[in-house]
Amino acid sequence: GAKHEAGYDAFMTGCVFAQACCHLGIDFSAETLAHNDKLQKFVNLLYLSWNSGDVINVSTGSVSELPCSNSSKKRFLKILYHNIVLIWGFPSKLKTSEIRDCICRVFGPISVAGIYSLDQTAVFVQFSKAEFV
Repeated sequence: GAKHEAGYDAFMTGCVFAQACCHLGIDFSAETLAHNDKLQKFVNLLYLSWNSGDVINVSTGSVSELPCSNSSKKRFLKILYHNIVLIWGFPSKLKTSEIRDCICRVFGPISVAGIYSLDQTAVFVQFSKAEFV
């Protein structure tokens, strides 16, 4: 997998936030951003995946969908969080397809709905049924 650069991610998040505030007409020097009316509808929302369109309100725990996510849902697997497990500690030479094959030999050929590589030694596995978790 690709090396993850958290510092770069944080920097880019800040850049995107500053640009969004600029488009909303927010004056950084004159306001307390936490109480800005234009930002309130975006506060404490966690956009989990553009593929699935899931948005979690971290204040309430409720899950909603992005209004424009319907077209992308047709192309991507629906994420079922209760069917996903994290598996780590694999040898870095092992390929995702080899991990899938190994799991399918144990649970059956249609047991794995998707595998998402996190790094060279860890994956999220989404099983087709919750019983496999």
